[in-house]
Amino acid sequence: MDTAHLTDEERIYIDSRVVDTVRPVLVGRKLFPVFTLPHAGFITVRGYKRTDMSAARISLYGQGKNVDRAEKTEFDITVPVA
Repeated sequence: MDTAHLTDEERIYIDSRVVDTVRPVLVGRKLFPVFTLPHAGFITVRGYKRTDMSAARISLYGQGKNVDRAEKTEFDITVPVA
């Protein structure tokens, strides 16, 4: 950065402090599995989107177990990787 008022050492120090501070609270690796890829290119990940709930069923006589299900629609995401 040509107009920066900080020296390169100061910017590097700030960057490292920010990374060290934020790293413990990042949850991306906890929510999504980490894949190791054999080569660079593209990877396709399948996702599911909840579209609608099934009709609710109520049994007044306690006969059997009622199961309400969420309808899900599949979709694919293609992500470039290096």
